[in-house]
Amino acid sequence: MSSPTFQLDPGHNQHVNAMVATPCSSVSKSKDRQTKQAVTEQHRQDGNSYRQTETTNNPKGYSEPPDARKPNRRWSLYPSIDRQALPTLHIHRQRSYIIGRSRQICDLPIDHPSCSKQHAVLQYRLVPNKRRDCLCIRPYILDLESANGTFINFNQIEPLRFLQLFEKDVLSFGYSSCTYVLLDQDSKPQP
Repeated sequence: MSSPTFQLDPGHNQHVNAMVATPCSSVSKSKDRQTKQAVTEQHRQDGNSYRQTETTNNPKGYSEPPDARKPNRRWSLYPSIDRQALPTLHIHRQRSYIIGRSRQICDLPIDHPSCSKQHAVLQYRLVPNKRRDCLCIRPYILDLESANGTFINFNQIEPLRFLQLFEKDVLSFGYSSCTYVLLDQDSKPQP
């Protein structure tokens, strides 16, 4: 039996596959307005929820959404245990990172018994920017129905639902005392 994957719900807008991320300042009015409308419609149609399917060609058991993109900003996770800093994790080189206990499968391993083998996914997605009239690539987190949950700013998130992450958000997984602060290249870590 193959491991479950996560596919977009039926009815997702197919125009998203053809989109290309452009900086917010260089958005052309006519073509990118249509692209922005397609992405906005996709997210209106519950584009943040996933359902499990039983077939996959992906050995990791996770399928990226069609709006997955490699980030154009240099994001990093700053882990710490009991206020003691650990080595920085640079998370800007891929479109997604699987987080969990399994070192054979996960991109970011967590060595804590309360964490699942495949606990969560950090995914970059192309989304409409509400402040500016453009599309931007933003980080999201998805809990893969872990046994003990994924937490943003010490609040447990709903499984199988993408939640957008913001600068200085604090992530934690299961009952691990290790916390991860999300910062980008322009942020300054606090002492």
